[in-house]
Amino acid sequence: MSTAADVGDPQEVVMFAHSLFDLGCDRHAYDLLAQALPRHPDDPGLLRELSRAELKLDQWPHAARHAYAALAQQPDDIDAMRIYAVALSELGRITDGLWMAWRAVTAAPNEYLTHHTYAVLLHHAGHDNQALTVVTEALRLQPDRPGAWSLQGAILRGLGRIADSDGAYHQALRLQPDHADSIHDMAINRLRQRRVGAALSGFRGAVRLDPTLGATARTNIALALVTAMRRVTLLATLTGLPIIVATAQTEHHEPAIAARLVVVAAATALLTALIAVARLAPAATWRSTVRLQPFLGYRLTHIVLTLVIAVVTVLAAGPLGFIDLAGPAIVVAGLGISFSGRLHQM
Repeated sequence: MSTAADVGDPQEVVMFAHSLFDLGCDRHAYDLLAQALPRHPDDPGLLRELSRAELKLDQWPHAARHAYAALAQQPDDIDAMRIYAVALSELGRITDGLWMAWRAVTAAPNEYLTHHTYAVLLHHAGHDNQALTVVTEALRLQPDRPGAWSLQGAILRGLGRIADSDGAYHQALRLQPDHADSIHDMAINRLRQRRVGAALSGFRGAVRLDPTLGATARTNIALALVTAMRRVTLLATLTGLPIIVATAQTEHHEPAIAARLVVVAAATALLTALIAVARLAPAATWRSTVRLQPFLGYRLTHIVLTLVIAVVTVLAAGPLGFIDLAGPAIVVAGLGISFSGRLHQM
């Protein structure tokens, strides 16, 4: 691996760093640029590229400082403006970042990247209507960019336009069938439509294509499984109703055959739903989900206890005191878990 000592000309260092960026060797590019900078501390190209490397390595304060230094030497450097805008936004200086991104757009209105960067920052700041206008201009300039179509899909989802969002993702995938971000974000749309199986398939496929999405995908996979478990929790809660009727009839020595048959049907449906949800993911994924979403354990406990109580209710030969309270407890606990579970997701 070459070092800054091997390449004396700052422009050659910058070109070499670009080749490293293209290879995904961001850390090596950073090391090369950092070694070269003391020899050329005021070179705007070195400062800009060092800030680019720091941005890729999530070193936001350093990226902002070096991008600002590059602009001090060369105020019309569009790339430095974009890098500075992103770094400011990542540091929480949202207004300053948006202003700098807008400045880059006005300085280079015909450059795709300036519009793309501005649209990204507007979207992250929650200004989706404005972001949609800006990303549309980016696509007018370069309609063959799958990243821009994927960004448009995310913005449209933020506006609640799921069908249009899917259309943008499909366009991105027509241009690049293995575009992992689009596959992942389409899976988010499936999750919002409660199509859990399709969502899980999308998240897994995205991770296979781009392992860097692993952490985000795991979080969304956990959310998908929790969404599926909510339905099972609701079914368990409803199973408590015929249990209440059957136990009351048994307690009063009334015929309870019909009520017990309803309990059997409800418990069978509950067990079937639980098995179907369990098969959505391997055991390792479920363990990971429980670690990410500990409240899921309460749902599982409620469901299992409901099944046990349903079996006892059906098989009991006579009144059982504790069963009289079990039905109401199942319903109350189920409602409480459903309400509290949604609070845990906020």
